Amino acid sequence: MNILRDTLSTQTKGSQTAKYMAAIAIISSLAIYASDTTLSSTFVQNVLLVIVYILVALTLGGLLAKGSKLRATLYVLPTIVFVFLSYYDAYIPHGFNVLLLTILLMISVLPDRDKIDTFIYYRRFVIISSLVGILCALCYQLGLSFLYREVPYYTGRTIYIDFFVSYFCMQNGIPRLCGLFNEPGYLGTIAALLICADGMNFKHKGNWVLFVAGFLSFSLAFFLLVSFYFVAKSFRSAKSVIIALFALFILYLLISYAPLPDGVQHIIERLQFGDGDIAGDNRSNDVLDYAVVSMLSSKNYMWGYGYGYASDLTTMVSSYKSYILNFGLAGFALSFGTLLFAALKDVGKNVPLLLFVICFFISVYQRPNIFCLPYYVILLGGIQYMRSVKKYATE
Repeated sequence: MNILRDTLSTQTKGSQTAKYMAAIAIISSLAIYASDTTLSSTFVQNVLLVIVYILVALTLGGLLAKGSKLRATLYVLPTIVFVFLSYYDAYIPHGFNVLLLTILLMISVLPDRDKIDTFIYYRRFVIISSLVGILCALCYQLGLSFLYREVPYYTGRTIYIDFFVSYFCMQNGIPRLCGLFNEPGYLGTIAALLICADGMNFKHKGNWVLFVAGFLSFSLAFFLLVSFYFVAKSFRSAKSVIIALFALFILYLLISYAPLPDGVQHIIERLQFGDGDIAGDNRSNDVLDYAVVSMLSSKNYMWGYGYGYASDLTTMVSSYKSYILNFGLAGFALSFGTLLFAALKDVGKNVPLLLFVICFFISVYQRPNIFCLPYYVILLGGIQYMRSVKKYATE
């Protein structure tokens, strides 16, 4: 209960606009809102979509009321470029995504204080839903099968263990925690980024919840991002370097000699090197690799083959290479590159912030679809949160 109390407590009351934005981000994160979900009906998805439109209208009203307080930021450029490229440079014709453009522009121009509040509200959602997921994991281990049902995974390759308030993906006989997200890797990436955005400050009990949830997701991205931030942050002082090296030594002993749970063993196997690659690197395949090489040596190298080409060429692959294939080098640089530039400009000479931004863009390798509200809330809100963490009390 102390964790829940610490998570919910705050000395400031966020604006209604921040609450609306956070609510949109939360709905956007839900597995039951995803178009290919097997966890809900079309009716539920339509209801959630209507709620999103209502929240967008309320947010726009709040933004108009703020007027001169709105910020003209560099984040507007990559947002517009990405949405327009997705429509005008499309391999498979589809409608212009007005909703996505509107939502991302709204978070981009929010005043800094509202970005921080949006981030805090979204962080609370992830912590609370992660805590519920941890409790569900305990129920699963206790064999309380009457509390859940089995549902086909959205890719059809395995199943969900659906507790209705949290989900698990069964993989190689291992239940991997998804929380309320559609994939364990999604939860693991978000949890890692939220921990990094808080400077890996484990005095905040919510970070322990995120760490345990990320661990139970058995996400390769979670372990790599948290490890990178921990090691990189440690180089700021000799004492921290010694602690980091000692921790890595203990970890090595555990991996080498201690009997490990199946889930941990699965992660270790994915981290092993072979043929110049990490065993768990499933973010590309031979078809996609060959297509990218061919595109770079063709006349399409600047603008690619159009949005949707990569997914039509090969399925079940989530890779940054897909966006290079779709948008070409110029389109990729104008979207992902300008987003990175805007973030680095916000960071300045703040080293912890720089490490967070580096972690965020490293995560693109595993989960490249960052042009969505949850990731924008974490990046834009996380940057402002870290810059102002001493000024505003949050947990």
